[in-house]
Amino acid sequence: GNQNGAGVSWRFEWCIIFMMLRESLRFMQKSRLYFICVLYIWHIDAHHVNGTIGILVPISVAAAGGIVPLYFQQMATAAILAVHHVNTRDRTIVGDAVDSLPPGFILRYKIADTQFSIAGGVKAILDWKAQEGYEGFLICESKFRNNSLNQTASRGYYGTTSPDNKIDAIVGPDLSEISQAVAVIAGLGGTPVTSYFSVASSLSDKSKYPFFSRTIPVQTFSMLALASVMRTFGWSKCSVLYSDSEYGSSFASAFQQHATAAGITVLLLQKFTDNDNSSLSAATASLRDSGARVFVFLSQWIGSLEGALLGAHAAGIAGRDGYAWIAGEFNLQNLDLRAMSAPKPLLRQLLFGWLTLRLDARYGDLGSRFDAAFAAADPRAVYDPLVRLPPTGLRPPRSAYD
Repeated sequence: GNQNGAGVSWRFEWCIIFMMLRESLRFMQKSRLYFICVLYIWHIDAHHVNGTIGILVPISVAAAGGIVPLYFQQMATAAILAVHHVNTRDRTIVGDAVDSLPPGFILRYKIADTQFSIAGGVKAILDWKAQEGYEGFLICESKFRNNSLNQTASRGYYGTTSPDNKIDAIVGPDLSEISQAVAVIAGLGGTPVTSYFSVASSLSDKSKYPFFSRTIPVQTFSMLALASVMRTFGWSKCSVLYSDSEYGSSFASAFQQHATAAGITVLLLQKFTDNDNSSLSAATASLRDSGARVFVFLSQWIGSLEGALLGAHAAGIAGRDGYAWIAGEFNLQNLDLRAMSAPKPLLRQLLFGWLTLRLDARYGDLGSRFDAAFAAADPRAVYDPLVRLPPTGLRPPRSAYD
C-alpha cells in the first residue's frame, strides 16, 4: 500500500483474515468458523496521528430480498473489534504491531454494506469518494449517520462519516467481481485494497490492479487440492457445473487443468447464468446426460445453489445413492437456509452428502484467542448502527444448516 499523494503521509495495510478450522475431516460434520483480524503497519509519520480505513463487507443479501445473515453481521463486527483493539492497544488479536503506534494515534473506520453484489460494492466506494470531494465525482447527499450521532454512541465506537476522515486503505470486498470494480475505482486515487475472500487469479494482474492485494490463496491452489481429493477417492470421471462469471469461469478452467494432470476425465463443462432457475434446470439436465456420477459445483451465489439442488433433484442426480456433489469453495457450513424459498426439509435432504473443500490458513492458537476475545467483547464497544449485531451474536458462528 504505497501512498505518496497529498494529504497522505503514512502507509499501512490492514487485513481481515477469516479461516475455517475443521474439527473433523469427515464431511457434513460440524465445524467452527474463526475470524482473525490482523493489523500490519509498515510506517507511520509522527506528524500524522490518525488514520481511517474503509471496510467493505456484505451485511445484507440483495438477491435474497435483503436478508441479513447473522454470519455477515459477525464478520463485520470482527473487523470493528480489531479496530477497537488497535485503539485500546490490546495485542490479543492484532499482535505487537500496535507497539509501533505513536502516542495518541486513533484508527477510525467507515463501513459499507456491499449487499453481496457488484452494484452494492461500486455504490459504496463511489459514496465514499463523493464524501471526500474526490476529483471527478460529484458531492452527493450522504445516507450515513452524521457526526453528531456518532458522538453520542457508546464509548469505544470509532466509526466516522466525516469527509475530513479520508480513507487511507480499504479492507474487502469479498467476491472477486466486486473486488475487480472496487480496485479500479480505488486505484484512481492510489488507495490500496486488501480482500479477505477474492480468489480470482485475474486479480493478480498488477497492470490492471496495481493497488490490490489479498489474504487468501488464489483459486489455483483450491482446484489443485480438489483434483487431488477426487483422485484419492478413486473418482476418475466428473462433470462441472459453473456460473457464467469471472469466479466460475476461472475456477472451471483451473480445475480442468489440474484434473487432467491428475488423470481425471472431465466429461462436461456446463455453465449457467447465476440466479436463473431456467438456466440451471437446463444445465442440470445436461449433467445427467453426460453420464457422470460425480459433479463439481462452482458458484458463490446462494440462489444458484438452491437452483442447482432443485434442478439436480428433478434430473434424478442428487439426494440419492450413487451420486456425489462437491461445492468447491462454497461455505456450506454457514449456509443460511432462510435465504432459500424451497421447503427447508427438502433442502436439508438434498444437501446431505455434499462435500465442500476450502483452503484456510493455520495460525496456531490465534483462532482460540480470537474466539475468546470475540465472546468477551463489550457489545457497546463493537456496536455499529449499520451492522446492528445483537449482543447474543458475540459468539462463534454456527450455521442454520447445522
